[in-house]
Amino acid sequence: MSKHLDVDTLRRYSTAWKRFCRSHGFGIHSPFAYNFVVDVIHQQLPYYAYDVLEQMRRQIAPRKFKGELMSLKNAKLLFRIANHFNPKHILQIGSSYGLSAAATLLPDRSSHLWLHEPDSALHTTLDTTLHPFASRITFDDSIVNITTNYSAAIDESQQKPFVVINNIHNAASYSQVQFFVNSVLAGNGVIVFRNISTQPLVAQLCNESKQYATSGMSFGNHRTIVFVADKKLPRQDFSLWL
Repeated sequence: MSKHLDVDTLRRYSTAWKRFCRSHGFGIHSPFAYNFVVDVIHQQLPYYAYDVLEQMRRQIAPRKFKGELMSLKNAKLLFRIANHFNPKHILQIGSSYGLSAAATLLPDRSSHLWLHEPDSALHTTLDTTLHPFASRITFDDSIVNITTNYSAAIDESQQKPFVVINNIHNAASYSQVQFFVNSVLAGNGVIVFRNISTQPLVAQLCNESKQYATSGMSFGNHRTIVFVADKKLPRQDFSLWL
């Protein structure tokens, strides 16, 4: 281990016990936050979709470098979050080779996914992984088009947004993603920020979103943050052991 630990690492070590306790509901006074942490984030019961996600990951993993593909643990977590909120319309920015897309589509066979993945090198993998869901996915390489069309679908259905940000591909698209995220934070919806520790633009957007929001709660660690935007919820952040 390096003798020189950065500030963030030291902070994580110093808060480890508090995060562990909070992850089991201790010290959480909000009924919504307590139930979300205990019954969703740290739910231990098995779900039918876990076997499907594990099989998908095994098919993808041999073709990927270690660390590039989301872990099975995180795929299960994302499934539980989607299963809890049961969104009919989902927006994902970045695909994580299709595994995160599958995790959000599995809870409801009638749900539809808008997927932004401009990296053409991933398209072959996505076509294979997401073939069972092909009729339920709209692909778009344009971040402007996909956020606009997704917003229209949300408005028409009068449902809350459910957004997963795996990565932001370049600085040019950052402002459009931020504009859309701010619109969710100003109302009601769910945003899952993933790969915060490895994707600087996602980390920047997550931090700015937490500062911008005046209501709602965030749950997570230095890698993943789930922000539940709700005008009825006080503005709070819960650092957890994920």
